[in-house]
This record gives sequence, structure tokens and C-alpha cells, in this order.
Amino acid sequence: MNITVFVVSHKPYWMPKDPVYQPIQVGPLNRNPLVGFLQDTTGDSIAKKNSSYCELTALYWVWKNFKNNDDYIGFCHYRRYFGKKSLLSFGGSRKRAIFTNQELDSLLAGIDVLLPKKRHYYIETIETQYGHAHNLKDLYITRDIIIEKYPHYIDSFDQYMRKRSGHICNMFIMRKQLFYLYSEWLFSILREAESRISIIRYDDYQRRVFGFLGERLLNVWLGQQNACIREVPVVELEPVSYVKKGLNFIERKFTHNF
Repeated sequence: MNITVFVVSHKPYWMPKDPVYQPIQVGPLNRNPLVGFLQDTTGDSIAKKNSSYCELTALYWVWKNFKNNDDYIGFCHYRRYFGKKSLLSFGGSRKRAIFTNQELDSLLAGIDVLLPKKRHYYIETIETQYGHAHNLKDLYITRDIIIEKYPHYIDSFDQYMRKRSGHICNMFIMRKQLFYLYSEWLFSILREAESRISIIRYDDYQRRVFGFLGERLLNVWLGQQNACIREVPVVELEPVSYVKKGLNFIERKFTHNF
């Protein structure tokens, strides 16, 4: 089968040589183009919104501009890929753990959507976690938009908000037909959210609000699809400091102010 997995990056970085991976550069409009990378600034583009949409500017660009005969379209990050977690526990190279074209072909057989394994919050629901990390009002505004535009999705939204785990990072590999349906649904909601959410007083991190909302909305959309899903590990090319993440969580939980 034909698969393209777009590797979203805003800077020069190591990229897999396997032809299944296609780097795409996102970020400021005045940057220097990276050799071998697609650019999300061309054609029908929302590249100028990257500071608030994050990797979703690449998703938008692919939806509107990338036309070929792929069976599957996917997205990962320059330092975060789908791969074999078992290799890492035995000291293997993180780069060697990244799935190859052949491995993805096998994993996707009979599957509609490949997703990263869920992140578990344990002591929080999806809704309360968002409120501790971001502005909860933005989530409620998004809920109102879903009621107005896609009322049959509201049960999926509410059910997901009560859960304690979900798929994050805006990473997936999806049948192309589903990818187009998802993109139309997602960006119609985010466009409306832009008109209702003010980010003027947000710092650089909170300004990424539409990327954060997109992570949650993927789960909401999947809740309404009769799709065959497979979860696989995520390979982090850079070490993750769980102590730092934990301290940041505690700080946001008790001191954030919007």
C-alpha cells in the first residue's frame, strides 16, 4: 500500500532515510527553507498561524495541497515517531526503533487509524487536566461550537472529557478518505473557535491553544467513527525529563492564572 508520513519540523534536524517519511517545515514565514522539506507556506496555507496552531498548520497544508494516490496519510514530529518501544528498554538506538515503511505496511493491514498509545492521567479527567494546564474557558467555547455545528458529536465530547486517558500530540496514520473527513471537521471547528477565543494576553505557550484543542478533538472525532484502531508506542529521540514535566504540572495546577 502507499503511505506517506509527514515529519513536522520547524528547524534542521535528523530525518529518517526511509521514503515513507516526508519532512515538512512549519514556522515563521521569513525563515530559511530547509533542503528536502516541503513548506507549509505555499498554496492554500495557514502557516502564519503556526504559533497558535502548532503542527496543525502542516496538517492543513497536506489536506489542501498534497494530492497523490496514497492509501494512508500520517503525521509525526521531528523528535517523536511511531516505533518499537522494546528496543529502547534493551539499550538499542532510538533511531533504529522507528517503524520502517515495510513495518508500517504490515501494521496498517486491515486498520483504519494507527495512533500513539494513550497517555494516562490517573488522578485527573481530560477536562480537569486541561483546566490545570490551560484556560478551561476555551474548552467550553469549543463545546458550544460542537453543539452548534455538529450536535451529534456532543455525547462523544462529554464522554471523552470524563475519561482519564487519551491520544495526544496530534499524531496518527489514517486512511486517506478518513483524513479528509477529519480535516474538514476539525478546521471548521477551529476556525470558529478563533473568532471566539482571545489569545492577546496569552504567553507563548498558552498561545498554542488551537494545537492543544486539536489534540483533544481527534479523540472526540474518533469517538463517533466506526473505525478499526491500533495503538503503538511513541519513540522519543530526545530524553524526556519526567521530573521536569511533573514540576511543571504542579506549578500549572496551583499557580496558573489566565
